[in-house]
Amino acid sequence: MPKLMSDLRLLISHGPMSMSIFSVKYPEQTFSNLKNQTYKFLWFQVLNDTLNVLKRQRKSKHDMLHECYLYYANNEVEQKKIAKFTSTYTLESAINWYTRDAFVYRLINKAFRTKDIDTIFKFRFFYY
Repeated sequence: MPKLMSDLRLLISHGPMSMSIFSVKYPEQTFSNLKNQTYKFLWFQVLNDTLNVLKRQRKSKHDMLHECYLYYANNEVEQKKIAKFTSTYTLESAINWYTRDAFVYRLINKAFRTKDIDTIFKFRFFYY
């Protein structure tokens, strides 16, 4: 585990690299057959535990917001919501932001449904 933590810190300091431990054969799944995907489930748990240990950094907020602006580059309504998030978000308002009909809920849920580790990592600011 210490080696994994060290490698993740190194990754954060040098920027993310693309990685995927999940098959894209079935891109969006709410439920998984854990009997056939136990090893994938365990790796996902290791990722979750590791992200939970990492400290909250300004770069993690920047990574998340950058991803949001890229995704909604042609959507002025969502860009205004992202700007409002940037200026008003606090830990105490996390549930409020997540339950709104806005970018936070949509992008985070899509990342978890598709098991998109790159996006999950980019949104670490919000849920860790």
